[in-house]
Amino acid sequence: VLEARAGFYEKPIATLDFASLYPSIMMAYNLCYCTLVTPENARNLNIPPESVNKTPSGETFVKSNLQKGILPEILEELLAARGKGSP
Repeated sequence: VLEARAGFYEKPIATLDFASLYPSIMMAYNLCYCTLVTPENARNLNIPPESVNKTPSGETFVKSNLQKGILPEILEELLAARGKGSP
């Protein structure tokens, strides 16, 4: 991380915030140990293919419209609290 230098810049400066990248992915795709299902279990439970998210590595997670994951729920609360800042 570079130290910020105050001043006027004629050329735009791009900044990236990766602080919440992984939590955002987990929330968006409902990634949690309690929403992980095997393809066989998804078929046995009659979960329609449009109700699951498949990761690039082939893991299958139930979408939040069927069951909201515990970890995404906790992460949403933590990010909301972080956004409020300290008193």
